Amino acid sequence: MPSTPSSDDLDDQAIEWQTLLHSGDASAGQRVAYQRWQHLSPAHQTAAREAEALWADIGLTATAEQHRT
Repeated sequence: MPSTPSSDDLDDQAIEWQTLLHSGDASAGQRVAYQRWQHLSPAHQTAAREAEALWADIGLTATAEQHRT
């Protein structure tokens, strides 16, 4: 029987997904994989939602903003 990922593991995975998705390097396939990942369970959805909110709260640093222009 496969083990269920802990909340901390899911949080880490969700943050890794956000890092990839916001890197500018995520492929269409990776974006689809993220959608699938977050629909694996309610716990995955919660971790995804919390990571997305954290990412939005952090915003871009001044250095990141400079690289965008």
